[in-house]
Amino acid sequence: MSTVKCDSRLVQPGDTFVAISGAATDGLRFVGAALQAGATEIVSEAPRPTEGVPENVIWRTVADTRAEIAELACREFGDPSKSLAVFGVTGTNGKTTTATLLRKILNDAHIPAGLVSTISNITAPPRRRTLIDRFIGRPATERNETVATNTTPGPLELQSLFAEMLRNGCQSAVMEVSSHAIDQRRIAGTHFAGVAFTNLTQDHLDYHLTMENYYQAKRKLFMPPQSPAAINLDCPYGRRLVDEIKAS
Repeated sequence: MSTVKCDSRLVQPGDTFVAISGAATDGLRFVGAALQAGATEIVSEAPRPTEGVPENVIWRTVADTRAEIAELACREFGDPSKSLAVFGVTGTNGKTTTATLLRKILNDAHIPAGLVSTISNITAPPRRRTLIDRFIGRPATERNETVATNTTPGPLELQSLFAEMLRNGCQSAVMEVSSHAIDQRRIAGTHFAGVAFTNLTQDHLDYHLTMENYYQAKRKLFMPPQSPAAINLDCPYGRRLVDEIKAS
């Protein structure tokens, strides 16, 4: 159980509450509830109020609460992506198919892999097929699979999933990386062994407003270059991305 929370309803005595500044709501509104639940540290982009916060409560003012909670999440779970070969797949279409196929390749190559995807999160390699399974053609069955609520979970859940994968014997992980997750720093602090770009077509403009903003969000997964990248050159944005990587 993490001692870092961004949901005041989950706060336990002694926890750190990070007041995320979001587009829909501001975590500052829930500081009071977090204090009542026993939080002993508040992390916020706002300065400490002159009243209403007990003297024994630590108040840390940071420049970016999203970046801070990602860093805290990595630290909380022992920086698990340092011990996993994590492969990130981004793009408008094809993320789920690409991620699922890559995980199967890794498992078939005896590099046990977990999965973080739009459909489900799997924190253990499939059960080994028995001789009977092979004889009747029954495929391997999954273990530790849960239905996903987001394409890419928040940083606390993501790092928790990576840590669980390690405990279950995984050596690698494949994850879908959404533009929202990149923009909201959910993957900050995650170490990638490789990244992939499938394509970019018109979508999510209710959030990004323009295609250029959408592209720039995806671009952050590849720039500055820190790991090998597989990029679809049949997409104009893919060709642009390769040119910008080469020029960097």
